[in-house]
Amino acid sequence: MYIIRHEVAGYHQCGALYIIITEFQYTLKRDDMQKRAIFSLFFDYSSRGLFLGNSTADLTATFFLIMLSMDMLGLLVGMLIDSITSIMTVIPVILIAQMLLSGCLFELNVLLEKIAVITTAHWGFYAFAAIADLNRLLPDGLKKDVYQHDARYVLYCWIFLILLTFICTFVSGILLYVKVNRKDS
Repeated sequence: MYIIRHEVAGYHQCGALYIIITEFQYTLKRDDMQKRAIFSLFFDYSSRGLFLGNSTADLTATFFLIMLSMDMLGLLVGMLIDSITSIMTVIPVILIAQMLLSGCLFELNVLLEKIAVITTAHWGFYAFAAIADLNRLLPDGLKKDVYQHDARYVLYCWIFLILLTFICTFVSGILLYVKVNRKDS
């Protein structure tokens, strides 16, 4: 694990693995001071992109698909549950289940792996790991085939994320249709 210390404006910031280092460069131009912030991701992933030219674009596309899928899951939960209080209770449980079933915290057994197939976090994590070529960074005992820098596997993950998005959207639409027609009757 990489650990770095960086001093910004007198404060010490410490982080690990994913670190955004911010550097401020001040240059004087007549009466005003110009600030320039340079953001760089301190995670050594491959700069060669699998689909969109570079890894940053591929990671952004994956993040967008995860975001869209989770939004549609939230819409589905909103359609299934009528009470706002109940929704606020269920959402953290769903988020915790997503995190536990993603496969990034611990090794999933066969049963949990089958359940994890229907979670957005599982496919999102595997897509991120494949884009970043996580096997390059892991010790030999922790390497997996799904972490290989392979365009076919990332596309497979993206297809599952899109499929989960469409399923949640379709079921939400049906539930909305039923709710609207039930109130009219």
